[in-house]
Amino acid sequence: MLSLVRVYQVVLKLPLLLETLEGVQCEHKEHKKFIDEIYTKPFQTVNDNLVKYGEMVGSTLDPEELENHNYAIKLGYDERLQALADKLVEIRDSLDAEYRATGKDLDLDLDKKLHLENSQNYGYCFRLTENDAKVIVRNSKYIELGSVNFKTKKLKALSMDHQETTHEHQWTQGGLVKEVVSIA
Repeated sequence: MLSLVRVYQVVLKLPLLLETLEGVQCEHKEHKKFIDEIYTKPFQTVNDNLVKYGEMVGSTLDPEELENHNYAIKLGYDERLQALADKLVEIRDSLDAEYRATGKDLDLDLDKKLHLENSQNYGYCFRLTENDAKVIVRNSKYIELGSVNFKTKKLKALSMDHQETTHEHQWTQGGLVKEVVSIA
């Protein structure tokens, strides 16, 4: 994938190089002819051959992700990928709503006392301070995961849905990247 991106970056720079070469001023016509024969014409041929390549890569890769050295397909390029990305946004919105509802239910300050985090061990879960953990003890609404971590049934379902959708999104993204590389 890196070589695909590097060639694409060259394709983006070639027109500027050609413009510079064409703008070279020489005292002698032979010098200008030499530059044209040795540099300008070969680079123009390469540029002409790579225009379609540049269009294909430019229409499929996400330029914002490229800036961060991530190689990702544009969401609008594939309907399945777009649907999965939209579903992830919905899940995140639902996670936020559950976080706010739980904070309200427990009457806890969301910024200081209750935290929503994506734990490597538990997936999405809530974390309380040690002092506030007593509010969930022996309360059937909450699933205790440890001394300060817990979930609600809804958060458990959202966490699983998020994990599955993220996996499917990554798998789809990877398949599309392989397809683009193969075509390129």
